[in-house]
Order: sequence, then C-alpha cells, then structure tokens
Amino acid sequence: MLAAVRARGAAALRRHVSEERGALAAALILGTRGEMAPETNESFMVTGTVHILSISGLHVALLAIGLFAVFRAARLPHRAALAAVAATTGVYMLLVGAETPVVRATILVWIGCLGSALGRRSAGLTSLAAAAIAVMIWHPVGILRSGTQLSFLSTAVLVGVAGILAAHARIDDPLDRLIDRSRHPLERRLRRLLAHARDGLLLGGAVWLATAPLVAARFHLVSPVGLVLNPLVAPLVGVAMVGGFACLLVAPFWAAGAAGAGFLCDAAL
Repeated sequence: MLAAVRARGAAALRRHVSEERGALAAALILGTRGEMAPETNESFMVTGTVHILSISGLHVALLAIGLFAVFRAARLPHRAALAAVAATTGVYMLLVGAETPVVRATILVWIGCLGSALGRRSAGLTSLAAAAIAVMIWHPVGILRSGTQLSFLSTAVLVGVAGILAAHARIDDPLDRLIDRSRHPLERRLRRLLAHARDGLLLGGAVWLATAPLVAARFHLVSPVGLVLNPLVAPLVGVAMVGGFACLLVAPFWAAGAAGAGFLCDAAL
C-alpha cells in the first residue's frame, strides 16, 4: 500500500514539475532515485552534495516545521498541532521506507513534540542518544551502515557546535544590548544575516571535518568544494522541498494548486 502511495506521489511530482527535473524532485521528496540519470547521481556525489538526495533529518525537520507553522496559522490548539505533526512525520517515515536516518530524525521530532506538550525543553544530545537506542532496537545491524554512522555523527556535531554558537551569540551585557538597540533596524537585520551566514559556514565546516575521514574511508572521496556549495544550495533545496511537499498534499484534490507548487519546486531545482 505504501509503495502504491509513493508511486502515485512520484507520478504527481513528475506531472507538475518539468520533465527535465521531475525525477530529481521525486528523488528529493520521496527518495525514489531509480529514474535519475547516472550522471546526475555522479555529479551530486563528487561535489559533496549527495546528502540532498538522501531522505534524512533535513526532510523530516522541514516537514515538521512547515506543518507546525500551518497548524498554528489555522489556530489549531497547541497540543493538537503537536500530535498532528508527530503523526504526519511518522507516516512520512513509513512512506519513504523507514531508513535509519529518517527513523532517527522522526524520533527526535517525536521527543521534541512530547517535550513541548509537557512544557519541557528536550536536550539535544540526550534526545540523540535516545534515538540511537531506539534505532539499535529497531534494526541492530543498521549501526554498521555508513549512512547510519554519518547521520548520527553529523547530528551530534550539529547539536554540539550549534550550542556553542548560540551561547556565543547571546548578548548578556546590558550595555551591549543597548548599543544593539540603538542601531538602525536595517543594520541590525544585515548583522543578523551575516551572523547566520557565518554560523552556517562554521556548522558546515565542522560537519565536513568530522565526516570527511569516514567518507574517504568508505567511498574513497574527499569533496572540500561541498564546504562552499552546501551553504549556497541549502536555501534553494528548502524552497524546492516546500514546493514538493505542497504539491503532494494538494495534488489529489486541487490541480491548479499542485501546478503552482510544482512550478515553485521546479524553479528552485
């Protein structure tokens, strides 16, 4: 049944996205890479951006954030919105084949939703450890796979480095806060954008340094160009995924809306 739903979703993406990029959209949103040209796969591999095509935490997180924003805008009660997000991410996990990185990301979303419902903040590394235990119970031999190791290693580095950057960015001195408020709003916004760009490069660099030895050992490949490409590509990937998800959601009952979402996905790709 799930395979049939996935096939219909891939067909909808190919129908509403251009012929040139329909297979790429299906690979990005649903993980169906069988129809992609070998040279396209090779291009993603050698440029260090192949993780874009692997259904991972990025996909689950973006789906969860987007759904929560929609439910909040629709004024759905907080706990009901959290339950709907948890249920939808669970269905998506099953739809894309419940690969280990997706299971890990879905468990993290569930822990975050549970913490929010209880009014408690989930600790990043503790939640990741809980996800690791659940994954090893679910599929013990999965821990030997490169994708699983890269997924957990990348997430641990992201959680650790993001915590350091957040602590560094916090303005505790009242004089510094006063100076910041005295700046022109445009200057404050530009400073924040530059800070986000800097943090993105630092996060990407930290993940690359941590994962490069494992990638080199398993795939005989080192792609430092990914350090430059990934921060540039990430916003476009986010837009493409939003358009792709929207296309899948509305395609069964609103052809015009699906066409518009497909155009957005196609333009970003």
